[in-house]
Amino acid sequence: MKLKLLLSFFIMLTATTAWAYVEINKATSSDGNTSKTAVESDSQPTYENISISSKDKHRVFCSKNNLDFTGSELRAYIATGFDVNTNNVIMTRIYEVPAGTGLLLLCEPGQSYEIPCPESVPSIEVNLLKATMQWGRLYETEGDLSNYSFNHVNEDDPYFYSVVGWLIWLPANEAYLQLPTGLVPDDVKIHMIFDPIDAIVSPLEETEERAIYDLAGRRLSKPQHGVNIVNGRKILK
Repeated sequence: MKLKLLLSFFIMLTATTAWAYVEINKATSSDGNTSKTAVESDSQPTYENISISSKDKHRVFCSKNNLDFTGSELRAYIATGFDVNTNNVIMTRIYEVPAGTGLLLLCEPGQSYEIPCPESVPSIEVNLLKATMQWGRLYETEGDLSNYSFNHVNEDDPYFYSVVGWLIWLPANEAYLQLPTGLVPDDVKIHMIFDPIDAIVSPLEETEERAIYDLAGRRLSKPQHGVNIVNGRKILK
């Protein structure tokens, strides 16, 4: 028990120190010129930009602000589906991100990225990554869903693992994966497939013959409310 507590504390500590935030403040001088000054902050910034850096290539993340990754080399992904045949979660790149969205970020370790915080962005229909807006315990299940924590240790083999048998505390501004309970055995690593298609869904159009699946890979007789996989495409009904 003591070993698990120490391990959980170590994970929490390393995760907390992985990110560096900077507030961007505007200041106007007497001659009317505007300059920006970077000030270190212990809290989530509420200014027009935030600066994000990571010591690792892969990192789960969330923010209290809307974010816009358009044009940035920092790549943001949400989890839009799960392949039951390979136990891989499908990651789709996204650009405009609502506040409180769980993300997986791909970046150059040690590099800092300036990310704008727009006032409004489109909503997201489906995302299997859940945000941790506050520091707290990650339990094995939430209702009929099971929780999976991101592997922070091995950058060469990024995956999510079941929290069954682990005492895990997650800091604020991270994310974890949720899947229906019983979908994956507890000892299976959940790896990721990066979908080359951006997170944009099309309106549902009626066709005579089509193969329809839900995001868990189950065949459907007709489309259900939300996002469906129709003939290999993500379709919103």
